[in-house]
Amino acid sequence: MKKMTKLTIYTTEESRYHNTSLVHAITEESRKNKLAGCTVYKGSLGYGQHRHMHDINILALSENLPVIIDIIDTREKIDTILPFIQDNLKNGIYTLTQVEAFIPENK
Repeated sequence: MKKMTKLTIYTTEESRYHNTSLVHAITEESRKNKLAGCTVYKGSLGYGQHRHMHDINILALSENLPVIIDIIDTREKIDTILPFIQDNLKNGIYTLTQVEAFIPENK
């Protein structure tokens, strides 16, 4: 087991970074900084600090659904992406959690 840090970002799919989605920009920034892994989850129901409910609309396939982004790596590597997150996350929050991760050896 290896001590790692998990960065979890909570936002919505409509959050923007310039002319693209913030979710895509964070994923690309993670890859560019060679972080170990990044996974994006789209929620079907949720709300944030403004208490506006976001849910799947039957007539439209989605309605600004909640999104969770998990990134796991060493704290030093996570720190390389935090300035980007802090500068661009206008609608959401992030958390940092210490985790123990099992990383299989490449054979």
